[in-house]
Amino acid sequence: TISYSVTGVQTCALPILELARQNQNALTVTGSGTVNTTTEAADLQMAVQASLVQLLNLLPQPDVSVTAGALDFKGRVTNQGQTQTAVGQLALTEFTGVYDTYRFANFGTWVDFDVALKDNVADIRKASGVVRENREAGGRFEAGGKFDLERNAGSLTLTLADFNQHGLRPFLESALGDKKLVSVALNTTASATLGATGDADLKADLKVTNLVVNDPSGTVPATPLEAAVQVDTSVVKNVATIRQAQVTLTPTDRAKNQLNLTGTVDYSVSNAVTGDLKLAAESLDVTRYYDLFSGGPTTPAATKPAETPAAPDQEPEAMDLPFRNFTFAANIGRFYLHEVDIANLQTTAKLDGSRVVVKPCQLTLNGAPVNATVDLDLGVPGYKYDVAFNAQAVPLTPLVNTFVSDRKGQIGGTTTASAEIKGAGMTGASLQKNLAGQFNVLSTNLNLSISNVRNPLINSVINIVIGIPELIRNPMATVGNWIGNLTGSSKGGWADEITAAPIDTLLVRGTAGNGRVNLDQADVRSRAFHVAASGPITLAPVLDHSTLQIPVSVSLSRALGDKIGLVDANTPTNAVYVPMPQFLTMKGTLDKPKPDISYLALGALAAKTGAGIVKGIGGATGEKIGGALNLVGGIIGGQRNATDTNEPSATTTNQPAATNQP
Repeated sequence: TISYSVTGVQTCALPILELARQNQNALTVTGSGTVNTTTEAADLQMAVQASLVQLLNLLPQPDVSVTAGALDFKGRVTNQGQTQTAVGQLALTEFTGVYDTYRFANFGTWVDFDVALKDNVADIRKASGVVRENREAGGRFEAGGKFDLERNAGSLTLTLADFNQHGLRPFLESALGDKKLVSVALNTTASATLGATGDADLKADLKVTNLVVNDPSGTVPATPLEAAVQVDTSVVKNVATIRQAQVTLTPTDRAKNQLNLTGTVDYSVSNAVTGDLKLAAESLDVTRYYDLFSGGPTTPAATKPAETPAAPDQEPEAMDLPFRNFTFAANIGRFYLHEVDIANLQTTAKLDGSRVVVKPCQLTLNGAPVNATVDLDLGVPGYKYDVAFNAQAVPLTPLVNTFVSDRKGQIGGTTTASAEIKGAGMTGASLQKNLAGQFNVLSTNLNLSISNVRNPLINSVINIVIGIPELIRNPMATVGNWIGNLTGSSKGGWADEITAAPIDTLLVRGTAGNGRVNLDQADVRSRAFHVAASGPITLAPVLDHSTLQIPVSVSLSRALGDKIGLVDANTPTNAVYVPMPQFLTMKGTLDKPKPDISYLALGALAAKTGAGIVKGIGGATGEKIGGALNLVGGIIGGQRNATDTNEPSATTTNQPAATNQP
């Protein structure tokens, strides 16, 4: 409805817009007001009402799901002379739904605003509001300030007061995994000024107290946590000076928990930011904060889909960072995370266009020295890198217990490692062409149970060691026939001795280049066996498909070697291990290693030590294979079959009963 008066005043009162679905209103917009066409004075009012459920049904949005909620807006705009004002209230009520990872339940917020514009100066006279959850107060906020739109200069203040779990739950719990927020209190004051030339000042003071969560696992205690952030920085002639950027956490018996960032950033030249930033802390213990935000809800493992041929990965795009001669340095006296104890962390990173150099990077990790340097060129696809690393006798237990909780208590000992690696690109195809360098890793006193080994290549070799009696009993068996029977079958004393001896030492030493990783030496050692390997791994565009050609030497403990007849008069009395003949080569791929067994070598062993095998294996099984050993010996070793010369068969000797078989 529109009407005019003779004085030039226009009045209106009309429904502007209605949206409905199945006779249910989704959105209604109405307005009314007066406009003086002569003086341009105006007074307009508008009201908006929306059902979020119906509105989302009409206009679905990705990552948004709503089961309840209403939006109500009432506003008034006036124009009088050189002054325009906007006054109104926005209310979101009983909002229940999901947005991305944020979950809301009966959430609401009410915002009142009063803004005026005069002579191109915006005056925020009032911008305040409250939040609620289930009709419980969740916090209040208030903002104010003035800004000159023509000069781009002004000031702004912001206050967040009495925010608690009812106001912050949807935002915090999305980062807490399966933990539930019990209580929290947040208060913040911030002020900023911006000058016409771009000069600025920013000060902020944020405090979080009484942060308590309910952790179903019991990892995070109910003792309240605190955090505070203080910022004081300014900008003069496009140079930012960070006088203070301090984070303070709840102190512990181990650490003061105060972190400071200071320095300058010069962005006066476009795309050539220079600066010098320093991060420093006397001591930090972030254990409780790490536990607070680590780990999500556990879900059942998804059914593994059918395998499809893997496609080569794509290299990351080249980058030219907007930094020139930019330096970032960190100096942390002590850093604690559960059992990890880092001391004297000192590192400097220099950024210059596409070049990033980290040198030095040094620390002690649970008392062990660690050093590294990184030279990275981001200006080529996949990046070009030159990395050096050295660590001496790093204790493994703190690292495993801290970062691999499901393996806590499974691995001990120390690791000494060094590497010098150069290359360009991260995909298999690039590594084929460009990877070069050397590496050396020695882990000792691991005390790693055989049942806890997860490397498929090492597991495959261990299964073969367990299956050695099977192979000797039947040298003509195929791999599939016997290796498939290893899992879940009883091997008596032999398997018990193998599995009762944990892996103590792991050594990997090699070089990379020309499309291959050459294992110069790879050793796995326990009290029961010593496995040594060397050979090439030929890299493939899909790294898991890299092919193996690695001969493996197996030596058994003296006791196990004696059981299969390896120990004779020529064996040194101080020999810890007794070598078997070369009978195994690992082939296949990294993800699917396949053992290649030399049955000729095993047959020769069976012929050479036939009586010993019958003695060691014993029982009815020994009687069954006695004749077979002589036959194999005649074919491979030139021995005569005892039955052809009417000589007593080896199987006629007294043997232990089958029930005494090891």
